[in-house]
Amino acid sequence: MGSNCAHNNGEKQNFVAAIGGFDGLHRGHAALLHQAKQKAQMLEVPLVVFTFAPLPKAYLKGDGFSGSLFNPESNEKEKLLTAAGVDRICTLKFDEKLAHLPAHDFIDTYLRRSFNIKDLFVGENFTFGEGGKGAPALLQECFEKVTIVPLLKAPSSVISSSTIRQALLAGDVEKAEAFLGRPYSLSGIVVHGKGQGRALGFPTANVHLPKGQLVPQSGVYAAEVTIHGSSSSEDFSALPRYMAAVNIGTAPTLGGATQPILEAHLLDFSDDLYGKTITVALKKQLRQEKKFSSVTELVDTVQLNIDQTRKLLGGGK
Repeated sequence: MGSNCAHNNGEKQNFVAAIGGFDGLHRGHAALLHQAKQKAQMLEVPLVVFTFAPLPKAYLKGDGFSGSLFNPESNEKEKLLTAAGVDRICTLKFDEKLAHLPAHDFIDTYLRRSFNIKDLFVGENFTFGEGGKGAPALLQECFEKVTIVPLLKAPSSVISSSTIRQALLAGDVEKAEAFLGRPYSLSGIVVHGKGQGRALGFPTANVHLPKGQLVPQSGVYAAEVTIHGSSSSEDFSALPRYMAAVNIGTAPTLGGATQPILEAHLLDFSDDLYGKTITVALKKQLRQEKKFSSVTELVDTVQLNIDQTRKLLGGGK
């Protein structure tokens, strides 16, 4: 995850800019970026986005933070920003120095020094500077044009990264998908497990959950699994995709694990996946994780969950 914020030696270039954490790049973010891109095209200047790594909340809350909506080790956010029409991404390292930088100094150091910003787009709840004391009103005092974009509202709540995190922690991946504009996904390399699923007749692809990314409520989910090839530039939409019944948790009936793991049983699939990267898009929680009184009860319930997955995602086939 690189930063493209180098100071210019000559005349500062004109830009339209947007700034924020953009965690999850949800529908509210997309609406803001759409407006910013339209303005950039009207002015015939590039669109630059200022964002942060790690997320300020992740740095400030530490272990008390539930997790990012992206894998912090991936470049998924950058890919989605680029797809949204962003011409330049300036990723600011959020550390002790930045956390204690007064709001005015943040503006002078990062926004003014290298960029001639013709219009700055921010969400109405954006804060910056030491203690989050900087607000959009301060930006309006410092720039010729600041566009404050209202929060996008859904019937039940505003659309924000925080409300999406709350939904995921409650297992409501359908609400998360509605707010994100796409399914919430987890990716990783398939590793060798204990072989317990295979012994029960349900072989699984086991993936260690990405460090720093939010892990939804433990339970069983209907999901779609995409299998990646060896090329990092591959067309994601063209990759093979399978229905899957996915367990996220510690498998308490079979002895339990010390850390949650993702186990995906791909329907109508029998090939070897070890060492391959898969992306698991969660579509619906079927049940919460529980400890069964017997292995037979577990097997019957897993088969029921597989049938439910096929009915939900396969049109009843």
